[in-house]
Amino acid sequence: MFIESNFHVLSVVILLLFIWKKLHSGNAVKLRGPKNESILFGLYRLITEATDPGFLYEQWSLQYGPAFNVPGGLGSSRIVICDPRANAHFYSKETFGYVQTKLSRIFIENLVG
Repeated sequence: MFIESNFHVLSVVILLLFIWKKLHSGNAVKLRGPKNESILFGLYRLITEATDPGFLYEQWSLQYGPAFNVPGGLGSSRIVICDPRANAHFYSKETFGYVQTKLSRIFIENLVG
């Protein structure tokens, strides 16, 4: 009884997250990419079990272009950018995840030289 009710709650939560994601992805550019093999794992299992994951990304880059979408687990996705100029442009505009703290800069300076 307890397990069954938890399953229903989990199912409703997953459904609500899926609906929320679909509603809030409104104006995003849709990129092409490989088909999702699993709703639960996406392509993560294929990538982690591959002998050379870089080869997979290289093949996808040739097939879908320098920017493509890789499906992840539970409906998530990752955008892969293979063009150096596009990467430079992205990181010049994106400040949330690319800004480094003073401590991380010191660590990188000490590590690299």
